[in-house]
Amino acid sequence: MPATVSLQVLPWVPMEDLYPVVDEVLAYIASVKDIKYEVGAFETVMEGDFSVLMDIVREAVRIAWAACGQEVFAVVKIMLKPEGIGCSIA
Repeated sequence: MPATVSLQVLPWVPMEDLYPVVDEVLAYIASVKDIKYEVGAFETVMEGDFSVLMDIVREAVRIAWAACGQEVFAVVKIMLKPEGIGCSIA
């Protein structure tokens, strides 16, 4: 089922350690085939198959947790598009 998902990953680390962790997550997202994504200032928006996007969310949180070894807060917004109609990444 087509979906749009936004993901904000916030590792609970000192500010100087934040960007390397987030960069690892973004590198993973960039490596996934068959999705469209756009990195914004506060979140990354992805478009693709719902189950693939949920796998990405799960792995992104796991990567952040493994990289920082501490708490990870993730904000996820989901828009399902069963008819393929809805907002889209240009």
